[in-house]
Amino acid sequence: MDQFSRNFDILHYKNAMKIAGKLGIKPPRVHTYNLMDNAFEWKRVRLYEEVQENLETLEHFEDNLNLNISS
Repeated sequence: MDQFSRNFDILHYKNAMKIAGKLGIKPPRVHTYNLMDNAFEWKRVRLYEEVQENLETLEHFEDNLNLNISS
């Protein structure tokens, strides 16, 4: 799921779901928000209003996806 969180390639998603199914575990969570939040070389950029708005939007959609990963 790490690769899917990085580039949203559906092939990575399908592989993660297939592996989770064969192992009998629940699917791993998408963690794009954490990757993006920690990607800023200068932490002050993270405080810009536009950056905060976009990260909040990303977090919202990520939470929805993680609540119903099969959709």
